[in-house]
Amino acid sequence: KIQDIYDSNALVKIESENSAVNSSSAFIRISNVAKGFVKNFREHFKIGDVVKARIVEITRLAIYVSIAEDGLGVVKTHCSRCRTAMNELNSVFVCPSCKNMERRKR
Repeated sequence: KIQDIYDSNALVKIESENSAVNSSSAFIRISNVAKGFVKNFREHFKIGDVVKARIVEITRLAIYVSIAEDGLGVVKTHCSRCRTAMNELNSVFVCPSCKNMERRKR
């Protein structure tokens, strides 16, 4: 789940399906968001979004994950207007309540 977004990375609370990995925090670097150029994190996800990611590096200081590969990215999001859970429709998330449409990395 995206916890905070900074200029060049985002803080993510990670939970793994693997019981050997405890819940922890990780970072997504701007270079691990998409295969092409990324100018702004907020074009790909927002705080509170649930993302499917892959661990790419573990150091003494941090864990780094990536959502750049196909099949990774936002899997659950809420409308930035009314906070209703959004539905995905043709690579765009649509709010069933207020009909707001938002793009996310998918």
